[in-house]
Amino acid sequence: MKDFNFDEWKTLFEEDPELFEQKRQDFLTDYIVNQWPDDPDRQQRAQALLWRMEQNYRHVKDPIERFNMVVAEFWKQVHKFKDALDQLL
Repeated sequence: MKDFNFDEWKTLFEEDPELFEQKRQDFLTDYIVNQWPDDPDRQQRAQALLWRMEQNYRHVKDPIERFNMVVAEFWKQVHKFKDALDQLL
């Protein structure tokens, strides 16, 4: 991630949204594979989660609204995790 250049991605999005989308998908796939190089099961679960998120948010065109939806989902999952942890304690 240290090689990530926001300005380059922003320009690509503005100039060629289709190429941006392809590069974004490639980037995420490579990231998942590199996170768990020896765990295909975890890679598959991460890809499935990514696919589900893409399906949930694909209709949203505004990047701020999409971001807010992702943040809301994040907090929903945090609360579910906390509830499960509370039941164990």
